[in-house]
Amino acid sequence: MEFALGTSEEDIAAFFRTHVMDEDTEVCTLLRPELALPSATMSTEIRALLVQLARLEHMGSLSSTAKLLGWVVSPDNASGCTVYMNESLRMAVPSTYDLYTNLQFASRVVDPADENF
Repeated sequence: MEFALGTSEEDIAAFFRTHVMDEDTEVCTLLRPELALPSATMSTEIRALLVQLARLEHMGSLSSTAKLLGWVVSPDNASGCTVYMNESLRMAVPSTYDLYTNLQFASRVVDPADENF
């Protein structure tokens, strides 16, 4: 479920109270930054990445489950973006905020050893 940044917690809670979810449905709550494109306008690949990133994030940091799976938060890169890295998977991906606001950066999943990263 996607909400514009600044949507009140009451409005989000009211939405979930009025929309019954199947017990087998996973729900990720995404807050879209101002002026960012809604996920409905993104490619299927970027939307899928957005959901994966939402699973990694929890209250602004990586969840304990994500950490257990080897994901860590790197210092901001040269572009000022937060990047999540997983050495065992040899992957690095941006945060959901950076994905929303800087799609050209997020269009690729990169090897953290890549010197151009």
